[in-house]
Amino acid sequence: MDFFDLNLRDEPFVDYQDYTNHLFACVNLPLSAYIQRLMPLFAEDSGGFKNVLYPDIEVARDLCAQQLIDFHPAVPALNDSSNDEKAEEVSDELEALFADIMEVEPEKEPTLGPKELLAYINARAALAEVSLPLYKLCRNFAPYTCFCFACGILFSTQTRCASIFQVVNQNGSLSAPSIESAARVFFGEQFTIIQTYGQMSLALVELQPVLSLQVNGAMPFSTLISPDKRIIDFLFGTHPMQIDENYIRFFSRLPETEDPFFANGQILNDLRISFHDGVRLFSLFEGKGSGREFTIQHFCQEQNISCIPINCSKLFVYDFRFVEQVLWAAARECLLTGACICMDSLTYKEPEKNKFFCCMDLAFGKFLRRDLTVFAVSKEKLPM
Repeated sequence: MDFFDLNLRDEPFVDYQDYTNHLFACVNLPLSAYIQRLMPLFAEDSGGFKNVLYPDIEVARDLCAQQLIDFHPAVPALNDSSNDEKAEEVSDELEALFADIMEVEPEKEPTLGPKELLAYINARAALAEVSLPLYKLCRNFAPYTCFCFACGILFSTQTRCASIFQVVNQNGSLSAPSIESAARVFFGEQFTIIQTYGQMSLALVELQPVLSLQVNGAMPFSTLISPDKRIIDFLFGTHPMQIDENYIRFFSRLPETEDPFFANGQILNDLRISFHDGVRLFSLFEGKGSGREFTIQHFCQEQNISCIPINCSKLFVYDFRFVEQVLWAAARECLLTGACICMDSLTYKEPEKNKFFCCMDLAFGKFLRRDLTVFAVSKEKLPM
């Protein structure tokens, strides 16, 4: 059964749902194959653990099959039980589905793996004329990282998938995919820690800017891929540009201004020249009324980017770990929405000088490492 029409490789997706349906099917296909391979192991008479899990694995198998059938329009729906003939047809389709996933006859072309399917999806997504936020976020990921992220999104947006990942993790209390369990599905029978170590490590690096990962240093690949509400809102919400509600007391989005007369023309011109020369860190200092905020607003409007100001005098009084979390969240907002950062209200009292500059150093490191444009705004010139 061909779930992906490869003849459409040069055709763009018609809408966002068309894209996400294909991406989730790209996850469900190897998930189905992986669970099908697990079933004989769980059915062996080798202990109560596997026998207890066996009913759960059947449920997981049927859920994967249902999701693939929902994706494939040629197959009748499982929940239509109005007559026995249709139910028998569905049963036959299920058998054909799993036979097609697990067995490839010699005369057939080899079944495409997740990597090839992702390449097909990306090729069509790149041609799309509609907005595809999920593709925009994933397009620079390595194929395995994209698969990990899609597993996490599937788990976070479709609650019935929790039982599937419990089986994949072989842990009834662990319903989110991990870096390692996603790798076992993605690489299938070719999975070994040695062969896939580099790609799992890369996935951790690529996902950390957008997901708040709780990485266990001793067991990094046990890290769970569990997208938070802000990511889900950005990908599927009605207000994707809305600031993370957990941190609105520290940062917001700078409003646009329609009055150019309050901007400092000389500074604005200097910003333009430096920015086009590749400068990404700017220090603006002068007293209140100097037009710094208006100048930044006009510069951002000219460059067609938004700006996220952080109230540093309010933030830097907190403990270092919390400051780091807020800075990470602000950097993520910039990555999601294409914004720059304005570190506003940069001031300190002498007893807090060391902590203040430690926080500054942390902020510059986080922002400039992501190639973000940063404005450091203070009343007096700071020793940068």
